[in-house]
Amino acid sequence: PGGESEWSCKTGLTSTNGRDLMHVFSTGCEHFAADHNYSKFAAYAVIAHDGDHRAAAAELRDLGYGDQESGDLADEATDLRAVVTSFADITFREVVWLWDQRLACGYINNLSGDAGCGKSYIFCSIAAHVSTGLEFPDGSPCRKGDVIIISDEDGYEDSLGPRLKRQGANLNRCHFFDVRNEQGEDVQFDAQKHVALLQRVLEAHPATRLLIFDPISAYLGQADSNSNSDVRRILGPLGKLAMQRGVAILGVNHFRKGEGRAVSRTLGSVGFTAKARVEWQAGIHPDYEGEPDADKLRLFLQGKNNLGSATGLSYQIRGAKNKGVLRWDSEPVRESAQILGRKPQKERPG
Repeated sequence: PGGESEWSCKTGLTSTNGRDLMHVFSTGCEHFAADHNYSKFAAYAVIAHDGDHRAAAAELRDLGYGDQESGDLADEATDLRAVVTSFADITFREVVWLWDQRLACGYINNLSGDAGCGKSYIFCSIAAHVSTGLEFPDGSPCRKGDVIIISDEDGYEDSLGPRLKRQGANLNRCHFFDVRNEQGEDVQFDAQKHVALLQRVLEAHPATRLLIFDPISAYLGQADSNSNSDVRRILGPLGKLAMQRGVAILGVNHFRKGEGRAVSRTLGSVGFTAKARVEWQAGIHPDYEGEPDADKLRLFLQGKNNLGSATGLSYQIRGAKNKGVLRWDSEPVRESAQILGRKPQKERPG
């Protein structure tokens, strides 16, 4: 659409190991990424299984393709099948950033901080940028799209909705959803039981760029949030869903009490931080704790980043309690996240 040619891809290319490739060069080629090479198998996986190579391989094997004798890795006792995929059959890609070097699409990102530091203000501000497409506070471009918020802490009608509006969000692009049973009663979203339901929500809203869980620990069902294995087992399918849909998941969390290393400060299992590829930590600068709320210097600092690197930012919350507006400072903050666990010094910096 909008191009001078009706063609969106070119076939007949050959990879270094002799595989036949198709090169997609148009953003108008539905389901495919522009400027990428696809093998026949990878193209089939995109068309028939939304890019899920394991599902595509399993279906083709069930249809009789492949070396059935040597390649069948099924376990008859459990009705499970191991699918081995060559790295030559996958399409390499660059990391896609929702907020450059700060929020990665296709992955779980964390936002952790003390109670009262303004975490919900932060994600409402980020949602406002995404829903309007306005550039981020550091000048980075923003991928405009929809935002879905699932919150167990703040009311949608009297807190989050008004806060989004004050931040300038396009409310038509900001959504929340409830899970209800056959009797119409609300049911707590369970990331273990309801991931298929969440997938259908994302399919119904294909423009979704950001999915926020506040706090993410509230949606683990019966799993133990202090158990590394439980947390990883629940977050694994969410991470796969994020990758399939190209959505950035932002899991909000609290700090544990006491001092400690930045990477171990998030409440609950270390699995929350370990599973996330990017974690941001928010808090009040320790030397400003005694200041009035409007004068408190608040910090947004990188706790970990496996995919990139970015400096921190500072922010303030202006206005009456529960009617405030977050304002970012565009100047970078080069403090380590470790400062959020430091005790106040006698003299506040000027």
